[in-house]
Amino acid sequence: MEENNLKDLEVKNLLEENLRLTKEIHQMSRKISRYVAFQKVLSVIYFLLIIVPIIISIIYLPPLVKNIISPYQELLNGGNNLEKTGDAQNIESILKTAGEVLNQNKK
Repeated sequence: MEENNLKDLEVKNLLEENLRLTKEIHQMSRKISRYVAFQKVLSVIYFLLIIVPIIISIIYLPPLVKNIISPYQELLNGGNNLEKTGDAQNIESILKTAGEVLNQNKK
């Protein structure tokens, strides 16, 4: 009988230990699941912080760059148009005439 009581007491102690460890494991698993959920939310936020500026720049940057580059493009194209139309020869003749006038004033 005493042997039976010892076994019952031992089983009871083992069950209590098992219950305590199970509660501890349950608490840890809840913390881990909260951490994983937080990491998922944080990864979505990081993703949005990277993707949203890229999308905004794709939408708004080309018109801004076009506005900035267009005056320079006109200057570059203007020089090409002068050479094509023969106006460059007119400019050269004006410069020669101005040089001759300046040389005459020096004398």
